[in-house]
Amino acid sequence: NFETNFINVEGIVALAKLIASPTCFQCLQVVRLENQNLMLKSKAEFALARAMRVNYSVVVMSLRVRNLMERTQIGKYVVRNVDFIRQARQRHFKATGQQRERNQVEKFFDKVTEDDPEIEEVNLVGNKRFLTLTQEEKIKAARAFGSNSHVKMINLNSCGIDDDFVVALGNSLEVNNTVQKVFLEGNHISGEGIIALFESLAKNTSVGELRLHKQSKIMNTSDEQVLADILEPNTTMTKVGIDLRTTMAQVKLDKKLGLNKNLSLKMKALSKGEDFSPNDSISNMKFIS
Repeated sequence: NFETNFINVEGIVALAKLIASPTCFQCLQVVRLENQNLMLKSKAEFALARAMRVNYSVVVMSLRVRNLMERTQIGKYVVRNVDFIRQARQRHFKATGQQRERNQVEKFFDKVTEDDPEIEEVNLVGNKRFLTLTQEEKIKAARAFGSNSHVKMINLNSCGIDDDFVVALGNSLEVNNTVQKVFLEGNHISGEGIIALFESLAKNTSVGELRLHKQSKIMNTSDEQVLADILEPNTTMTKVGIDLRTTMAQVKLDKKLGLNKNLSLKMKALSKGEDFSPNDSISNMKFIS
């Protein structure tokens, strides 16, 4: 994990040589290079793509590649390596009749699925075992929350989360009334995935805080504009951390969250038999188109 550093083209090329070497880093599975303070040049991208062509162990290569050809090649080789691991597991099962023992993270999510009352938080920030899960296991992990009634906080920051995962997680949150906080910062969720998640949260009645900062994929301004509208049916969300480029989209979202906060404060006041005065500075906001 070399995220958020000052690695230049020479450093990336040197790392690529190690990745390509048959005698070095033979068990390497995860390489994280996001958020470098120096722009990744074409020479470095080419070196990484060429290294991945002869590497059969890396299943996560996390960085923003500008050149389409190198980005496509790296993605293709990662998928190939994941398939190799899956095939190896199948061969092991056929030869021994025994399934591979599930790793620690897989067993953990099995407990989440089984609604283990001792698990109230899922906090796996940058967890290496989660990063190396197959896509099938990741989706299974996202679906685990659909049958859970004890987990209150989900923190999967920097876990290689993509659109497919958040769609599955959103489906789970539609029927989950326990989770209160969801943190998915530093992942690979696009505007499509964020919209799908908001559509699911519009039907949720428990999540109050959502954090989506620092995604590797940029959301279109047209997608930003509809977020507040999608969230309109929701009455519990009061905090959303997300990188929006348009001021109007941010103002609309802030207004919606302010209305929800006023409603939350009103319900608390009524339950105590107290009077409530709404925050008019938010509810009376006007927009300039």
